[in-house]
Amino acid sequence: MTEACSLVELGVSKSDEDTILIRHGLSHARRSGCAMCPFQPVRWTWALRETDPVGWAAVVPVEHAALVRNPRRFIVAQAPIGETLAACRAKHPRATEEEVPGKTVARCAVGVAG
Repeated sequence: MTEACSLVELGVSKSDEDTILIRHGLSHARRSGCAMCPFQPVRWTWALRETDPVGWAAVVPVEHAALVRNPRRFIVAQAPIGETLAACRAKHPRATEEEVPGKTVARCAVGVAG
């Protein structure tokens, strides 16, 4: 099985989705919460690492493969996922697993003001 980000590779943006769906008689796009969606907040990926080792183990190689094809295709934020999560932990060293997925933990990505 080969993983692909077909819409991203075709240059389809989030703002293009509804127009395309409506053109084909479909409803608007709903947030699905996909595990490796680049639109997930950093805190969600942090929570994944802390609570789901199997899910986390799947994310790292996917990002690595994406970066081989395109050096700017990060899973979250604008830096490799390990660096991004280290920056989160440094900014919120006492955050608990319960606080991380919620909005009590501010944006904390590398390269993103937060």
